[in-house]
Amino acid sequence: MTGIIEEEDEHRVLEETAECAAMEMYVRLMECIILTNEDVSRRIHNFFTWLMQQPHDNTAIVTHGVWMECALLDYFPEVLEFGKKRVYNCEVYSGKLSLVVGSLVVDGNNGDGNSVVLKDVEQMSFYHV
Repeated sequence: MTGIIEEEDEHRVLEETAECAAMEMYVRLMECIILTNEDVSRRIHNFFTWLMQQPHDNTAIVTHGVWMECALLDYFPEVLEFGKKRVYNCEVYSGKLSLVVGSLVVDGNNGDGNSVVLKDVEQMSFYHV
């Protein structure tokens, strides 16, 4: 039966084609999702800059441990012993964001600069009684 694809072979070819198409779509999706450390750092910086422009005096940031770890390593690495300590989900940290305008640190949200510093960071401890 030269030149004729039997029904079984046709079904196999269609399955393989669908698997290849699905794999190609998955690879394209992963290329869009994968973030480098620089991507995460840029997102953290943009978020902190945006946060400083908000009218609130106090804000709680609820996030994954890895995001918090990246933020602390970028902005206040001392609290994590410069990378020797990890941040885990559900841990609580307290700190103060400030804007840097030139060489002047402006507390609160009344500066024109977009350079942000995080200071006075400490891990908070909670005990259930």
